[in-house]
Amino acid sequence: MLVVWTDWALPWFECPRCGRRCRHIFLDELACRICLRLDYASRHLHRQMPGIHRVARLRRKLGADPHPFANIPERPKHHARFHRIAERIRAEEAGLIDYLGTIVRDLQRRIRVRKAKHQR
Repeated sequence: MLVVWTDWALPWFECPRCGRRCRHIFLDELACRICLRLDYASRHLHRQMPGIHRVARLRRKLGADPHPFANIPERPKHHARFHRIAERIRAEEAGLIDYLGTIVRDLQRRIRVRKAKHQR
């Protein structure tokens, strides 16, 4: 395993498998993150239901309850972008309703198929 120094005097490692320069070498198999096909956990947060994180973030901007579909408070006097943010929240929540509707329809279809299978 080679340590490569850059012009900025920063040490880098050279991956023994692929030869690319990387910051971390994992000792389980002596390879970089790319070779071991490792991924960052933060990329997979909030992936189960698209838009849920955006709704919570927008609601926090307004100082409202971060849970989807909760009441949006009245506009405070000092908040200039309140109406635009509230409209984006409503649009995102409408998208969530559509998404949940597709899940319900899919589950109902699966139930019908399983019932039909067991009746044979």
